[in-house]
Amino acid sequence: MDDVDEDHIAETKTPPWNFRVASALANNGNCRAIAIRPTNLGKFLVKTIENVIVILVPYKIQNLDTLGKIINKLKVVNLYKFMSETGYINDVVDSLVNKNTDIILHINEYKNIRYYDIFKKFRTYPFILQQHSRKPFTDDLASYYKIKSLRKLPRSAYFVLSVYELETLRSLKLGRYIKLRPMGVDVHRIQLINPKTKCEIRQRLNLPCDATILSSYLSNPILRNGSLYDVKGAHFLPIIIRYLNEYFKTKNIRFLIFNISGEYRKYLESFGNVTVFPYLSHSKFLDYLAASDLYFLPAHKDLRYTGIQVTIIEALGMGVPVVSPTLIHVPDKQRIKDVGVVTQYLENTKDASKFARKLIYAIENINNFNPFIARQMVEMHYSWESFVKDFREATIEIIR
Repeated sequence: MDDVDEDHIAETKTPPWNFRVASALANNGNCRAIAIRPTNLGKFLVKTIENVIVILVPYKIQNLDTLGKIINKLKVVNLYKFMSETGYINDVVDSLVNKNTDIILHINEYKNIRYYDIFKKFRTYPFILQQHSRKPFTDDLASYYKIKSLRKLPRSAYFVLSVYELETLRSLKLGRYIKLRPMGVDVHRIQLINPKTKCEIRQRLNLPCDATILSSYLSNPILRNGSLYDVKGAHFLPIIIRYLNEYFKTKNIRFLIFNISGEYRKYLESFGNVTVFPYLSHSKFLDYLAASDLYFLPAHKDLRYTGIQVTIIEALGMGVPVVSPTLIHVPDKQRIKDVGVVTQYLENTKDASKFARKLIYAIENINNFNPFIARQMVEMHYSWESFVKDFREATIEIIR
């Protein structure tokens, strides 16, 4: 898990994932939920937020300035930090387990070696294990050790992000229960948008109602091997934008691009029909998403293990069709054609041109997508209510 400070954990608009899970279990599932996270505060901190007890666990060693420089030269600084931190986390978990007979351990990032002492010590307890985005286990010593440890958990369930993770865990025969189950979204904050509402939102945002608006949330590309690269595909944008502008010469096409800044932002906006937002609050981003006709994500092949992506789920919840390779991770494959277009993951400029053609198809067939099915899909598979339902189902399976 990432480090957090006190202000971060108190910011409930974009809280850490383990807190969101605990909040859903407490408020939708009527459970007593405790969220534990490592922190750089240098002290223990216990807070109650949204009916969730939050325990921030400090690192044992705070000042690694001098020692860290030496250890970094030896390429083991991460291991050193892990060793200094693990004891406190284990102590907190140990104390909680000893004081509660009915307890389920939900580990977010089960491939992180930090938690394997907990697996060893509490192996007979029920575990629900989840991972944000890591490659499948490989044929190496570290993976062998982790697989061996996970096989010793007789009451474990896995919520997986991607079809690749699902296939891997099934082939390894890990866990009693495995389900394609990403984190949830608050569907009550996401409104299903009709054409009238969309135009009203556009007028409020100074966007034309007669334009076809495409939106995408990406990341600033970096220079890798002499070329620009972004795992979400921002470096493919110029090819995609040129392709669509050339094809729709007389059609009013607009692009809204989020989370891009600096010189690359200026370059994209030089196309004339591209507006780039370096930063928006989540609520403001949802406004622009609701104003969109189509959401697209030209994801690079390196992103294939991360699941469908939250912004795509939010778009589908509004009834906005999606063009993305990540739709491959939707549980109900037969409904994809009703909510968007699944593409191959991108690796090169040729793939970007193919992706652009898929976008053209989606634009020309925009009325064939069904926003109500998209909304139902989100409520069924991606709401926090559905997460709690699956959590209960998994719990019943592993505590038998």
